[in-house]
Amino acid sequence: AKCCSAPSVTMISRLPHLRRCASHVRHASSTAYQIEKQGAAATAVLSHHVLNKIPSATGDKLVVNWLAAGVDPVDLAVMRGAPSAAAYAPPAFPAVPGTEGVAVVASVGPDVKSVKSGDFVIPVKTSAGTWCETGSISESDVVSVPKTIPLELAATLSASPFTAFRLLSDFGSLSPGDVVVHNNASSPVGTALVQIAKSMGIRSISLVDETSAEYSPSVERLKLMGSDVVVDEAFATSDEFKAVISDMPAPKLGINGSTIGSCDVVASLVQGGGTVVTYCLGASDDASIKSKGLSPARFSLPAWLKGQNRSTVDAMVSELVKMIEEGELTGWLQKVKFDELPHAIDEGGMMRRKLVTIMPQAADV
Repeated sequence: AKCCSAPSVTMISRLPHLRRCASHVRHASSTAYQIEKQGAAATAVLSHHVLNKIPSATGDKLVVNWLAAGVDPVDLAVMRGAPSAAAYAPPAFPAVPGTEGVAVVASVGPDVKSVKSGDFVIPVKTSAGTWCETGSISESDVVSVPKTIPLELAATLSASPFTAFRLLSDFGSLSPGDVVVHNNASSPVGTALVQIAKSMGIRSISLVDETSAEYSPSVERLKLMGSDVVVDEAFATSDEFKAVISDMPAPKLGINGSTIGSCDVVASLVQGGGTVVTYCLGASDDASIKSKGLSPARFSLPAWLKGQNRSTVDAMVSELVKMIEEGELTGWLQKVKFDELPHAIDEGGMMRRKLVTIMPQAADV
């Protein structure tokens, strides 16, 4: 079938909930991955180092033990040297990669006020260097999260769900009952977006690529996660598809995380006067969007995080944590051991699952 619509059903996490307590651990040494040089294969560009010097907590710094870290598409683009990922790249190489993760605070500097030893935190900055066992990070670059949410969901909260939440909150002046259309729907941002949209009362039309071997599972997964309509992108411009969605309001917002050609398909479905926003690694032709009577926009998570006050970030994290606790937000994830991470990256997640690496010390907390 080319197009599928169905009532939304909440999907439970595919990974086991890890039992945790408030204790924390310290090690005499730590290991970390470094990108030595950019390239296509993780096994060729990532090196696994033992760090004998453990950082100390001074000033506003925290020493944290990372418990789990996600492998975001942005991390892979940085590793491979994609020009579109330049805003997410560290200032120089070699560098410890990793944009998202969850850590337990081991110690705090004398100027730290908002967190304490034993707290769980996630980064609210890009290039946080989460692919390591122990590291140092500023108090202003983390936010606390409850220990009650599944570890793998905490570890993947600060990239794709952040992006999806902001796209739905900041563009198109959306209200419950409004409709959005988005491409690259089976990506981590796409799967977060359909769930968050459902929680907000917003209906979604999800475009996927039928040429992918994972097409049918992607359709079913997106339907379970909350998408109102899932359709092959090539079919989305047909008169037959327009008849299928004739009982829905035209989308007020188009969300593009793919190519210029795919963006044009999204724009063709948005109502006149609407907005098409391109995020992350996506590409768009603003002139083409304007020619359709639409407003082009672009969203960059690093730029947003730099420009926001802490209360806004905290409020967003609270909303997302609430969605997780109420079973409205989960992930399509595959857990891998830390020492197997480069090989797992090169093999890719099964059925388009996002990889989450679990550190050895996660068993100690």
